[in-house]
Amino acid sequence: MAITLTSLHDALPGAPRRIVQDGRLLPAALAAKQRGVVFDIGHGGGSFDYTVAEAAIQQGCLPDTISSDIHVFSGNTPGMPYLTWVMSKFMGLGFSLEQVVAMATTKPAGVINRTPKLGSLQIGAPGDVAIIDVVEGPVSFVDTRNNKREGKVHLKPVQTVAAGVPFGRPYNAPFAVR
Repeated sequence: MAITLTSLHDALPGAPRRIVQDGRLLPAALAAKQRGVVFDIGHGGGSFDYTVAEAAIQQGCLPDTISSDIHVFSGNTPGMPYLTWVMSKFMGLGFSLEQVVAMATTKPAGVINRTPKLGSLQIGAPGDVAIIDVVEGPVSFVDTRNNKREGKVHLKPVQTVAAGVPFGRPYNAPFAVR
């Protein structure tokens, strides 16, 4: 079961919506983590709060996976919950490039029992690749509560390859249906 760092309602029915209250991690959240409940960052248009994430991380409740809850409404919010941007926010919180890449690839694949086929480039894997630039320099991030944080690096998507075929614009000529 995956839950966000801002919500426990899926894992603990009747629990408060936030796993951090008054700056303190709820004991039930840490107990759930210790039981093996998977904590995911499902950063949508309203579900990521730096103050919750920072307190949870400092008190031993680190996220296991990073995902985005991207759709037409959340994609147009100031928090910009695009996957590489969410990964960048967590690099700003002290996670390494290697950690955030694993949290967005191999770890989710493991959660759904799809390793080694997903999240890797092993022989026989589908050949899905995200080509990303690591852009160094000052960057500002904002969460869904308008809390701002400054960073020193962000990830910029360059190209997606799905099943070994480059995807997106510019389209390959002649046009082909995938």
